[in-house]
Amino acid sequence: MVEQTSFFLSKDTHAFTDCTYLKEDSTIRVPKGRDALYNCNYVMWRNTEFGTKWFYGFITKLEYLNPNTTKVHFELDVWQTWCFQVDI
Repeated sequence: MVEQTSFFLSKDTHAFTDCTYLKEDSTIRVPKGRDALYNCNYVMWRNTEFGTKWFYGFITKLEYLNPNTTKVHFELDVWQTWCFQVDI
């Protein structure tokens, strides 16, 4: 798991610590303008309800909210998120 996290952190172009995660519609609001995020296609985040677990997702849409806030729509990457908890 450490290697997985290190790999994805080495690829980051933006990192935010003050975001709003909305589970009901699979979005994250980030404090960055939409134009600055066009080259992004993947997201990883921690949900404090699950402690230190990382979640991973494919960005499906960037929605303009205001010049300094974008709503990032995503689809959960089930394999990357849960691969180390699977018993085969």
